[in-house]
Amino acid sequence: MDVSKYSALFLAESREHLSTCNLLLLEWERRPAAVEPVGGLFRAIHTIKGMAATMGYAGVADLAHRMENLLDALRQGRVAAGAGVFQLMFRAVDALSRAVEGAAAGQEPVDERLGPELDAAALGGDTTAAASATARPAGRAASRRRSAAAPAPRPVQVAIRADAAMRGARAALVLRRAEALGAVTGIRPAIALLEQDEFDGRLFFRLASRSSEDEIVAALRTAGDVESVRFEEAVPEAAVRGRQIRVDLHRLDTLMKQVGELVVARNRLGVLAAD
Repeated sequence: MDVSKYSALFLAESREHLSTCNLLLLEWERRPAAVEPVGGLFRAIHTIKGMAATMGYAGVADLAHRMENLLDALRQGRVAAGAGVFQLMFRAVDALSRAVEGAAAGQEPVDERLGPELDAAALGGDTTAAASATARPAGRAASRRRSAAAPAPRPVQVAIRADAAMRGARAALVLRRAEALGAVTGIRPAIALLEQDEFDGRLFFRLASRSSEDEIVAALRTAGDVESVRFEEAVPEAAVRGRQIRVDLHRLDTLMKQVGELVVARNRLGVLAAD
């Protein structure tokens, strides 16, 4: 069976699941003890694996399978969630996204080094231990930074390109890049709304960081598809919404029915006038 005609559908479905993965990873990183994000990640990756196998994209299916093994080990409690696991999963989701895009375009660029790392982490290997070892001096450095005077939060506005394939996922990655630089507060819109159809790619938050503006811009742009980064207050939400209003659905249905009756009556009057 020729499945090439389904590549566009595979790409669209996979992008949706990958966008969900990024949001779940952010939630899981904030709540390492939570089990819901791990289960959601497992289901999304499992779905991508099944679709890739059906399409014959062996590289995508293999990478998804290895990620699935690690997530299963985390669900079963054989591996503990930590900084190393989070970093590895973020890298794996990025790599899976590139592999999906490449497979749909007739190529499968898969990071060959990532598979063994995922396998080692699933077996409780030295990936997590190495991450923990590197996290300890980082933690001490963070503690020293906190002991100094905290920097004042700066307003940051980020615009994701209108033609970006996954604007919600890119916005979530922007937040992750920002959190690596300092404390992020005042996020608008809420993270849960980033994947809504109404999200227009504009993101606002406050960042308390000692990094310069050039360093912040450079770091946020690594999320990809970032059109602009500005350090200014966001326009009030009421002004952004402009002329949008809330209408009760029942009233709208009634109005539509009445309009339909008016159209019928108009047509009948037209016939009578012609006679």
